[in-house]
Amino acid sequence: MTRTIRSMMACGVVGVAGLALTGCDSAPRPVPHSTEVSLGDTLQGQTVEVDIVGVNNDANLAEWEAYNVNDYFKAGDARRAEARKHTMKFAQGSTNMVTLSKDDGVWKDWNKPTHLVILANIPGMSDQGGKATDPRRKVLPMYSNFWEKQELQVTVQRSGVKVLTPEKPKKK
Repeated sequence: MTRTIRSMMACGVVGVAGLALTGCDSAPRPVPHSTEVSLGDTLQGQTVEVDIVGVNNDANLAEWEAYNVNDYFKAGDARRAEARKHTMKFAQGSTNMVTLSKDDGVWKDWNKPTHLVILANIPGMSDQGGKATDPRRKVLPMYSNFWEKQELQVTVQRSGVKVLTPEKPKKK
């Protein structure tokens, strides 16, 4: 073979290998989801605060999952004061449904969050605080392949935070 043909073949092999290595990146990526939060009937007319925090790494996620929700909602809590959060306040005479748009500027502050942590200060539930499974906290994955819909629906009830949006079926 001539030198030119060998050079062209080598370039072709390198190009194909490069495409194969980058290929179709099918790994799920975190994407913003509009998140609708509503109050359940048993909390209508009561004052309820809901914070949504975007978390973009596993170390911070573990801290949020373990943090005492009672402490978080205490006046002067440093973690709450320092958190990059979106706060929703429900009270008598206000709307019972608020949506965090996927286009809201807070998503940029969160820097491609892999999870949302939703924390609700629900009247009468202060006895749950120290548990990792506190029903006033929900952690929602933000991956593109996780939810059936792009808009997430969450309701805050007297018994805790509930996610209404179904997950996509797991592939076998």
